[in-house]
Amino acid sequence: MLGEYPDGTEICAPIAIATGARPGPTMWLQACVHGPELVGPLAISRFLGELDLQRFSGTVVCLLAANPIAFRSRDRLTIVDGQNLNRSYPGQTDGGVTQRMAHVALTAALEVSDALVDLHSGGDHLVCSYHIIYRNDGGAAGKKSEEMASGLGAPQICNAMSPVFDGAAFACFVASGRPAVLVESGGGATVTQVDIENQVRAIRGACSCLGMLPAASAAPPPQIGREVALIHGERGGIFEPMAPLEAVLEKGDEFGRIRNLYGDTLEICRNPFGRARLIALRRAYMPIHAGEEVAEISHIG
Repeated sequence: MLGEYPDGTEICAPIAIATGARPGPTMWLQACVHGPELVGPLAISRFLGELDLQRFSGTVVCLLAANPIAFRSRDRLTIVDGQNLNRSYPGQTDGGVTQRMAHVALTAALEVSDALVDLHSGGDHLVCSYHIIYRNDGGAAGKKSEEMASGLGAPQICNAMSPVFDGAAFACFVASGRPAVLVESGGGATVTQVDIENQVRAIRGACSCLGMLPAASAAPPPQIGREVALIHGERGGIFEPMAPLEAVLEKGDEFGRIRNLYGDTLEICRNPFGRARLIALRRAYMPIHAGEEVAEISHIG
């Protein structure tokens, strides 16, 4: 139970548990930290449907809708308190609704599991390339996280050391001495088979890295980004992409524009950093408020 609704009924999230025929580690696999990010639970259900337990070692605990309130309302945030679950870990026992859910789920995950795989997409607002975010702080768990990230078949992996990610589940797992990765693929208010397949590949790759499945075939080495940066627009209006997803940007390169309803350009969105890859981009022609996120980039220079 993650909490209580006003009528006293329990706030619960669906869970599936699969245990293999052989002993091994336990992996915590979660999705729908943000309500509209449906690629994750679909990938989990496909992975479980195809899993041969006779060849599987250990246990996978699947939290299919980590934020059931946001899932029911199809909202990125918890509508009750407007908080982002992915910035609320490790949570608080006496905090708001989102912090309480974060505390209950993370406490359970740390009690039973050895590693975390957290599935995300861009939901309704962003479109994400297939990439992996992790935190390698130099410790054993951080190094194992980078090893996991490198084996999931994504062309881009990103070491997220920025404090903006301190409240993410993967960062809390690493701080507790356990490896973790966050998987991104898809979004833009749609779900594609490619994105589901990307996330299934990531789940299998993580299982292989942990010794729960036979070693996967070697994938080409990924490009490693030194950091992930979130870029926000300064003006409200209609966002128009001016560069494709996965484009490599130099400092000052334009990747989008914010226009008003008359078609006037209010802001040119540029890469404020050095050489970087565009790993997430606001959905084309979506209305935005001043201060909303318009892109995510990975530093590669």
